[in-house]
Amino acid sequence: MTDTQSPAKAAVNQPGGRSALRHLLQGERPYMLYVAFAVMLVVFSLASPWFLSIDNFLNIGRQTTLVSIIAVGMTFVIISRQIDLSVASTLALSGMSASLAMAFVANNWVVGALAGLGTGALIGLINGV
Repeated sequence: MTDTQSPAKAAVNQPGGRSALRHLLQGERPYMLYVAFAVMLVVFSLASPWFLSIDNFLNIGRQTTLVSIIAVGMTFVIISRQIDLSVASTLALSGMSASLAMAFVANNWVVGALAGLGTGALIGLINGV
């Protein structure tokens, strides 16, 4: 018996590293997200001296908090093989009722938070029944 290498394995091990990069870019799709993230990080870091600052990371965290919380909730809905199209409208209605309650009760954030939670709970109860 003789050992023979397939042409695909021989191409991956060519010197110079070109085939390994080509293999990474063509075949390994999950790693492309990390490569794109690293490229964007380098480009934006060179474009702005404030990009890698603590204040910028805090700002990004503050801006993505609401969407992240909703995404986690929707992940559980999708895992349970259900679908709920009312999430965005419930969020908008709850936010509107919270802001109206704060406007009419002397900018009291507690009243606004309770109004928003109450509206969201009521819409959830109606959707659940």
